[in-house]
Amino acid sequence: MRKFLIAGVLATALLPAQAMAQVAFNGTWKADPSTTMSYKVDGDTVMMTTPTGQSYTAKVDGTDAPYMGDPNITSVSLMMLSDNTLVESDKRDGATVSVHTMKITPDGKTIAISVRDKMSGTMTKLVASRQ
Repeated sequence: MRKFLIAGVLATALLPAQAMAQVAFNGTWKADPSTTMSYKVDGDTVMMTTPTGQSYTAKVDGTDAPYMGDPNITSVSLMMLSDNTLVESDKRDGATVSVHTMKITPDGKTIAISVRDKMSGTMTKLVASRQ
């Protein structure tokens, strides 16, 4: 009985963190006039879409999921590091081509995005604003 009680308390304690991640990432974000993405977090699943046709629906457990609308990316894997940090690994035919680390600021208005291009060895930093 005690084990079930502890498990229930732990599960209840984790629910606010999951809800905060949903609130934090949900919405439309714009990095520049040509880069807009929308996220919807539902439990352990993230759905991303862009106006130009890129999209995915992936779990935040590191497993690969199909990436649609970009000939250079065939799959994506996601890891939620914290309530406000999401890491996206874009892949082509199983090989990681870029890693995007997205961290939402405490006020929830912007995402600091670091993109590591594994093909060129470069790092790009962007800031996206909530729309």
